[in-house]
Amino acid sequence: MKKILVIAFFAKNFGDDLFLKTLFERYNNIEWTMDVYDESYNDVFAKYKNVKIISTFCHKVFRKLKLEKLTYKKYDAVVFIGGSIFMEIENWRSTYTYRQKIFRFFDEKAIFFIGCNFGPYKSKEFIEKYKNLFGKCKDICFRDNYSYDLFKHLDNTRVAPDVVFQLKTKKIEKTKKTLGISVIDLSERKDLVEYQEKYINKVIDIIKEAINRQIKVTLFSFCEREGDMKIIEKITSNLEKKYIDYVNMENYDGRIERFLEKFKSMENIIGTRFHACILSQVFDQGIYPLIYSNKTYNALKEIDLVNEYTNIKDIDKLDEKHILNTISENKTKSNDVFSKAEEQFAVLDEYIR
Repeated sequence: MKKILVIAFFAKNFGDDLFLKTLFERYNNIEWTMDVYDESYNDVFAKYKNVKIISTFCHKVFRKLKLEKLTYKKYDAVVFIGGSIFMEIENWRSTYTYRQKIFRFFDEKAIFFIGCNFGPYKSKEFIEKYKNLFGKCKDICFRDNYSYDLFKHLDNTRVAPDVVFQLKTKKIEKTKKTLGISVIDLSERKDLVEYQEKYINKVIDIIKEAINRQIKVTLFSFCEREGDMKIIEKITSNLEKKYIDYVNMENYDGRIERFLEKFKSMENIIGTRFHACILSQVFDQGIYPLIYSNKTYNALKEIDLVNEYTNIKDIDKLDEKHILNTISENKTKSNDVFSKAEEQFAVLDEYIR
Protein backbone atom coordinates (compact mmCIF):
# COMPACT_ATOMS: atom_id res chain seq x y z
CA MET A 1 0.00 0.00 0.00
CA LYS A 2 1.41 3.39 -1.00
CA LYS A 3 1.83 6.02 1.70
CA ILE A 4 0.97 9.56 0.56
CA LEU A 5 1.22 12.85 2.41
CA VAL A 6 -1.62 15.28 1.75
CA ILE A 7 -1.29 19.03 2.26
CA ALA A 8 -4.42 21.17 2.18
CA PHE A 9 -6.09 24.19 3.79
CA PHE A 10 -6.98 22.85 7.24
CA ALA A 11 -9.29 25.42 8.83
CA LYS A 12 -12.61 23.56 9.07
CA ASN A 13 -13.53 25.16 5.76
CA PHE A 14 -16.36 23.11 4.26
CA GLY A 15 -15.19 23.46 0.65
CA ASP A 16 -11.64 22.33 1.43
CA ASP A 17 -12.84 19.44 3.58
CA LEU A 18 -14.98 18.31 0.64
CA PHE A 19 -11.80 18.14 -1.46
CA LEU A 20 -10.35 15.77 1.13
CA LYS A 21 -13.54 13.70 1.37
CA THR A 22 -13.49 13.23 -2.42
CA LEU A 23 -9.79 12.31 -2.40
CA PHE A 24 -10.05 9.78 0.43
CA GLU A 25 -13.14 8.09 -0.99
CA ARG A 26 -11.61 7.81 -4.46
CA TYR A 27 -8.44 6.14 -3.15
CA ASN A 28 -9.31 3.87 -0.25
CA ASN A 29 -6.29 1.68 -1.08
CA ILE A 30 -3.83 4.41 -0.03
CA GLU A 31 -2.51 5.19 3.44
CA TRP A 32 -3.10 8.94 3.69
CA THR A 33 -1.43 11.25 6.21
CA MET A 34 -2.51 14.86 6.64
CA ASP A 35 0.19 17.42 7.41
CA VAL A 36 -1.76 19.50 9.93
CA TYR A 37 -1.31 20.60 13.54
CA ASP A 38 -5.04 20.41 14.33
CA GLU A 39 -5.65 16.98 15.85
CA SER A 40 -9.42 17.48 15.62
CA TYR A 41 -9.06 16.48 11.97
CA ASN A 42 -8.76 12.93 13.26
CA ASP A 43 -12.42 13.28 14.23
CA VAL A 44 -13.49 14.93 10.95
CA PHE A 45 -12.24 11.94 8.94
CA ALA A 46 -12.58 9.26 11.62
CA LYS A 47 -14.63 6.94 9.40
CA TYR A 48 -11.71 6.55 6.99
CA LYS A 49 -9.46 3.95 8.62
CA ASN A 50 -6.65 4.64 6.15
CA VAL A 51 -6.40 8.36 7.08
CA LYS A 52 -4.41 9.91 9.93
CA ILE A 53 -2.49 13.07 10.79
CA ILE A 54 1.15 13.57 11.66
CA SER A 55 1.59 13.58 15.44
CA THR A 56 1.44 17.19 16.57
CA PHE A 57 4.19 16.66 19.15
CA CYS A 58 6.56 15.02 16.67
CA HIS A 59 5.67 17.65 14.09
CA LYS A 60 6.75 20.48 16.38
CA VAL A 61 9.93 18.75 17.60
CA PHE A 62 11.15 17.76 14.14
CA ARG A 63 10.49 21.22 12.68
CA LYS A 64 12.22 22.95 15.58
CA LEU A 65 15.27 20.72 15.15
CA LYS A 66 15.06 21.01 11.35
CA LEU A 67 14.68 17.26 11.08
CA GLU A 68 11.57 17.21 8.88
CA LYS A 69 13.24 14.63 6.66
CA LEU A 70 12.62 12.07 9.42
CA THR A 71 8.91 12.85 9.14
CA TYR A 72 8.62 12.91 5.36
CA LYS A 73 11.03 10.20 4.20
CA LYS A 74 8.49 7.41 4.79
CA TYR A 75 6.03 8.75 2.19
CA ASP A 76 5.97 7.73 -1.47
CA ALA A 77 4.39 10.95 -2.74
CA VAL A 78 2.83 14.25 -1.70
CA VAL A 79 -0.50 15.67 -2.88
CA PHE A 80 -1.28 19.37 -2.51
CA ILE A 81 -5.06 19.74 -2.86
CA GLY A 82 -6.99 22.99 -2.58
CA GLY A 83 -8.51 25.88 -4.43
CA SER A 84 -7.08 29.34 -3.80
CA ILE A 85 -3.69 28.15 -2.61
CA PHE A 86 -1.62 30.50 -4.80
CA MET A 87 -2.57 34.01 -3.71
CA GLU A 88 -0.04 36.82 -3.42
CA ILE A 89 -0.90 37.76 0.14
CA GLU A 90 1.31 39.38 2.78
CA ASN A 91 3.06 36.21 3.97
CA TRP A 92 3.31 34.46 0.61
CA ARG A 93 7.09 34.08 0.81
CA SER A 94 6.90 31.94 3.95
CA THR A 95 4.32 29.67 2.28
CA TYR A 96 6.51 29.43 -0.80
CA THR A 97 9.56 28.56 1.31
CA TYR A 98 7.59 25.82 3.08
CA ARG A 99 6.57 24.34 -0.27
CA GLN A 100 10.15 24.52 -1.53
CA LYS A 101 11.24 22.59 1.55
CA ILE A 102 8.64 19.89 0.90
CA PHE A 103 9.89 19.57 -2.67
CA ARG A 104 13.39 18.77 -1.41
CA PHE A 105 12.07 15.65 0.33
CA PHE A 106 10.25 14.17 -2.69
CA ASP A 107 11.16 13.07 -6.18
CA GLU A 108 9.56 15.37 -8.75
CA LYS A 109 7.70 12.38 -10.21
CA ALA A 110 5.76 12.10 -6.96
CA ILE A 111 4.51 15.67 -6.40
CA PHE A 112 0.92 16.54 -7.40
CA PHE A 113 -1.18 19.72 -7.25
CA ILE A 114 -4.93 19.13 -7.61
CA GLY A 115 -7.96 21.42 -7.85
CA CYS A 116 -6.26 24.82 -7.69
CA ASN A 117 -6.53 28.24 -9.25
CA PHE A 118 -3.76 30.85 -9.46
CA GLY A 119 -3.99 34.35 -8.07
CA PRO A 120 -4.82 37.01 -7.46
CA TYR A 121 -1.23 38.13 -7.94
CA LYS A 122 0.43 41.45 -8.74
CA SER A 123 4.20 41.00 -8.97
CA LYS A 124 6.42 39.39 -11.58
CA GLU A 125 8.47 37.81 -8.78
CA PHE A 126 5.46 35.87 -7.49
CA ILE A 127 4.54 34.29 -10.81
CA GLU A 128 8.15 33.60 -11.77
CA LYS A 129 8.83 31.75 -8.54
CA TYR A 130 5.80 29.53 -9.06
CA LYS A 131 6.70 28.88 -12.68
CA ASN A 132 9.97 27.50 -11.33
CA LEU A 133 8.25 25.43 -8.63
CA PHE A 134 5.57 24.03 -10.94
CA GLY A 135 8.23 22.89 -13.38
CA LYS A 136 9.54 20.51 -10.71
CA CYS A 137 6.36 18.54 -10.04
CA LYS A 138 4.71 15.58 -11.74
CA ASP A 139 1.32 17.16 -12.35
CA ILE A 140 -0.63 20.33 -11.69
CA CYS A 141 -4.31 20.44 -12.59
CA PHE A 142 -6.00 23.83 -12.42
CA ARG A 143 -9.75 24.31 -12.10
CA ASP A 144 -10.08 27.29 -14.48
CA ASN A 145 -8.71 28.27 -17.87
CA TYR A 146 -7.45 31.64 -16.63
CA SER A 147 -4.96 29.89 -14.33
CA TYR A 148 -4.09 27.24 -16.89
CA ASP A 149 -3.32 29.85 -19.55
CA LEU A 150 -0.66 31.39 -17.28
CA PHE A 151 1.30 28.12 -17.20
CA LYS A 152 0.20 26.12 -20.24
CA HIS A 153 3.73 26.32 -21.63
CA LEU A 154 4.67 23.76 -18.95
CA ASP A 155 4.14 20.17 -20.10
CA ASN A 156 2.85 19.03 -16.72
CA THR A 157 -0.10 21.47 -16.48
CA ARG A 158 -3.73 20.58 -17.17
CA VAL A 159 -7.21 21.98 -16.53
CA ALA A 160 -10.46 20.32 -15.41
CA PRO A 161 -13.60 21.50 -13.56
CA ASP A 162 -13.56 21.88 -9.77
CA VAL A 163 -13.07 18.68 -7.77
CA VAL A 164 -16.40 19.10 -5.94
CA PHE A 165 -18.37 18.73 -9.20
CA GLN A 166 -17.67 14.98 -8.92
CA LEU A 167 -18.96 14.66 -5.37
CA LYS A 168 -20.89 11.43 -4.88
CA THR A 169 -23.73 11.60 -2.33
CA LYS A 170 -27.16 10.08 -2.02
CA LYS A 171 -29.99 12.16 -3.41
CA ILE A 172 -32.70 13.46 -1.12
CA GLU A 173 -35.94 15.25 -1.85
CA LYS A 174 -35.64 19.01 -1.57
CA THR A 175 -37.89 20.91 0.82
CA LYS A 176 -40.20 23.18 -1.16
CA LYS A 177 -40.12 26.93 -0.57
CA THR A 178 -36.69 26.94 1.06
CA LEU A 179 -33.73 29.19 0.37
CA GLY A 180 -30.15 28.65 1.51
CA ILE A 181 -27.81 31.65 1.75
CA SER A 182 -24.06 31.22 2.16
CA VAL A 183 -22.27 34.28 3.55
CA ILE A 184 -18.71 35.52 4.03
CA ASP A 185 -16.96 38.09 6.20
CA LEU A 186 -15.54 40.93 4.10
CA SER A 187 -13.77 42.71 6.96
CA GLU A 188 -10.40 41.02 6.34
CA ARG A 189 -10.51 41.52 2.57
CA LYS A 190 -8.88 44.87 1.89
CA ASP A 191 -10.55 45.41 -1.47
CA LEU A 192 -14.01 44.57 -0.13
CA VAL A 193 -14.13 45.73 3.49
CA GLU A 194 -15.93 48.94 2.51
CA TYR A 195 -18.86 46.87 1.21
CA GLN A 196 -19.40 44.90 4.42
CA GLU A 197 -22.34 46.91 5.76
CA LYS A 198 -24.03 47.15 2.36
CA TYR A 199 -23.61 43.39 1.90
CA ILE A 200 -25.18 42.61 5.29
CA ASN A 201 -28.08 44.97 4.63
CA LYS A 202 -28.74 43.46 1.22
CA VAL A 203 -28.80 39.93 2.63
CA ILE A 204 -31.31 41.17 5.21
CA ASP A 205 -33.45 42.60 2.38
CA ILE A 206 -33.34 39.24 0.58
CA ILE A 207 -34.36 37.39 3.75
CA LYS A 208 -37.32 39.69 4.33
CA GLU A 209 -38.50 39.37 0.73
CA ALA A 210 -38.20 35.57 0.90
CA ILE A 211 -40.11 35.32 4.16
CA ASN A 212 -42.80 37.64 2.85
CA ARG A 213 -43.22 35.05 0.09
CA GLN A 214 -43.49 32.31 2.75
CA ILE A 215 -40.05 30.93 1.91
CA LYS A 216 -38.02 29.60 4.84
CA VAL A 217 -34.39 30.74 4.92
CA THR A 218 -31.27 28.94 6.17
CA LEU A 219 -28.02 30.87 6.61
CA PHE A 220 -24.95 28.69 5.98
CA SER A 221 -21.57 29.24 7.57
CA PHE A 222 -18.94 27.34 5.55
CA CYS A 223 -16.01 28.43 7.72
CA GLU A 224 -16.44 29.76 11.23
CA ARG A 225 -12.72 30.53 11.52
CA GLU A 226 -12.99 32.94 8.58
CA GLY A 227 -15.91 34.80 10.12
CA ASP A 228 -19.00 33.31 8.47
CA MET A 229 -20.82 32.86 11.80
CA LYS A 230 -19.91 36.39 12.85
CA ILE A 231 -21.71 37.71 9.77
CA ILE A 232 -24.70 35.45 10.37
CA GLU A 233 -24.97 36.82 13.91
CA LYS A 234 -24.84 40.38 12.61
CA ILE A 235 -27.55 39.59 10.07
CA THR A 236 -29.91 37.94 12.56
CA SER A 237 -29.34 40.61 15.22
CA ASN A 238 -30.60 43.19 12.74
CA LEU A 239 -33.70 41.27 11.72
CA GLU A 240 -37.06 42.26 13.18
CA LYS A 241 -38.49 39.70 15.57
CA LYS A 242 -41.31 38.75 13.19
CA TYR A 243 -38.76 37.29 10.75
CA ILE A 244 -36.52 35.38 13.14
CA ASP A 245 -38.78 32.32 13.47
CA TYR A 246 -38.42 31.70 9.73
CA VAL A 247 -34.60 31.78 9.71
CA ASN A 248 -32.35 28.82 10.54
CA MET A 249 -28.57 28.85 10.97
CA GLU A 250 -26.20 26.05 10.01
CA ASN A 251 -22.54 26.23 10.98
CA TYR A 252 -20.03 23.73 9.60
CA ASP A 253 -18.27 22.19 12.60
CA GLY A 254 -16.46 19.30 10.94
CA ARG A 255 -19.50 17.04 10.54
CA ILE A 256 -19.39 16.86 6.75
CA GLU A 257 -22.37 14.60 6.09
CA ARG A 258 -24.68 16.51 8.42
CA PHE A 259 -23.87 19.83 6.77
CA LEU A 260 -24.26 18.32 3.30
CA GLU A 261 -27.71 16.96 4.15
CA LYS A 262 -28.88 20.38 5.33
CA PHE A 263 -27.46 22.14 2.28
CA LYS A 264 -28.82 19.81 -0.37
CA SER A 265 -32.32 19.90 1.12
CA MET A 266 -32.63 23.54 0.01
CA GLU A 267 -34.71 24.27 -3.08
CA ASN A 268 -32.55 27.24 -4.12
CA ILE A 269 -29.23 28.79 -3.08
CA ILE A 270 -27.84 32.30 -2.93
CA GLY A 271 -24.13 31.64 -2.91
CA THR A 272 -21.32 33.89 -1.79
CA ARG A 273 -18.91 31.09 -0.92
CA PHE A 274 -17.36 29.56 -4.03
CA HIS A 275 -18.37 26.01 -3.16
CA ALA A 276 -21.93 27.02 -2.35
CA CYS A 277 -22.22 27.88 -6.05
CA ILE A 278 -20.56 24.62 -7.14
CA LEU A 279 -22.63 22.43 -4.80
CA SER A 280 -25.85 24.05 -5.96
CA GLN A 281 -25.22 22.58 -9.41
CA VAL A 282 -24.23 19.18 -8.04
CA PHE A 283 -27.61 19.10 -6.29
CA ASP A 284 -29.60 20.64 -9.18
CA GLN A 285 -30.55 23.74 -7.19
CA GLY A 286 -31.30 27.16 -8.56
CA ILE A 287 -28.39 29.52 -7.87
CA TYR A 288 -27.86 33.25 -7.62
CA PRO A 289 -24.15 34.02 -7.07
CA LEU A 290 -22.93 37.01 -5.07
CA ILE A 291 -19.40 37.13 -6.44
CA TYR A 292 -16.52 38.37 -4.31
CA SER A 293 -13.63 36.91 -6.34
CA ASN A 294 -12.68 36.28 -9.96
CA LYS A 295 -12.26 32.59 -9.15
CA THR A 296 -16.05 32.26 -8.82
CA TYR A 297 -16.76 34.17 -12.02
CA ASN A 298 -14.17 32.16 -13.97
CA ALA A 299 -15.57 28.84 -12.77
CA LEU A 300 -19.18 29.79 -13.50
CA LYS A 301 -18.31 31.24 -16.90
CA GLU A 302 -16.90 27.91 -17.98
CA ILE A 303 -20.24 26.20 -17.30
CA ASP A 304 -22.21 29.02 -18.94
CA LEU A 305 -23.72 30.28 -15.69
CA VAL A 306 -22.99 34.01 -15.63
CA ASN A 307 -26.22 35.44 -17.00
CA GLU A 308 -27.49 36.01 -13.47
CA TYR A 309 -25.07 37.19 -10.77
CA THR A 310 -24.01 40.29 -8.85
CA ASN A 311 -20.49 41.35 -7.95
CA ILE A 312 -20.35 42.41 -4.31
CA LYS A 313 -18.91 45.75 -5.42
CA ASP A 314 -22.24 46.32 -7.19
CA ILE A 315 -24.37 45.07 -4.30
CA ASP A 316 -26.36 48.34 -4.21
CA LYS A 317 -27.82 47.51 -7.63
CA LEU A 318 -29.15 44.13 -6.54
CA ASP A 319 -32.94 43.72 -6.70
CA GLU A 320 -34.07 41.04 -4.24
CA LYS A 321 -37.39 40.64 -6.06
CA HIS A 322 -35.58 39.87 -9.30
CA ILE A 323 -33.44 37.23 -7.57
CA LEU A 324 -36.40 35.35 -6.16
CA ASN A 325 -38.33 35.62 -9.44
CA THR A 326 -35.53 34.06 -11.49
CA ILE A 327 -33.39 31.86 -9.21
CA SER A 328 -35.22 28.57 -9.77
CA GLU A 329 -34.36 28.58 -13.49
CA ASN A 330 -30.70 29.54 -13.09
CA LYS A 331 -28.91 26.21 -13.48
CA THR A 332 -26.09 24.97 -15.67
CA LYS A 333 -26.94 23.19 -18.90
CA SER A 334 -23.41 21.74 -19.00
CA ASN A 335 -24.03 18.26 -17.60
CA ASP A 336 -20.67 16.93 -18.80
CA VAL A 337 -18.94 19.11 -16.20
CA PHE A 338 -19.61 16.42 -13.58
CA SER A 339 -17.75 13.69 -15.44
CA LYS A 340 -15.00 16.03 -16.67
CA ALA A 341 -14.21 16.97 -13.07
CA GLU A 342 -12.83 13.47 -12.56
CA GLU A 343 -9.96 14.44 -14.87
CA GLN A 344 -8.52 16.36 -11.89
CA PHE A 345 -7.27 12.95 -10.71
CA ALA A 346 -6.19 11.51 -14.08
CA VAL A 347 -2.43 11.62 -13.50
CA LEU A 348 -2.68 10.59 -9.85
CA ASP A 349 -4.79 7.62 -10.99
CA GLU A 350 -1.93 6.49 -13.23
CA TYR A 351 0.61 6.89 -10.44
CA ILE A 352 -1.40 4.87 -7.93
CA ARG A 353 -2.22 1.95 -10.25
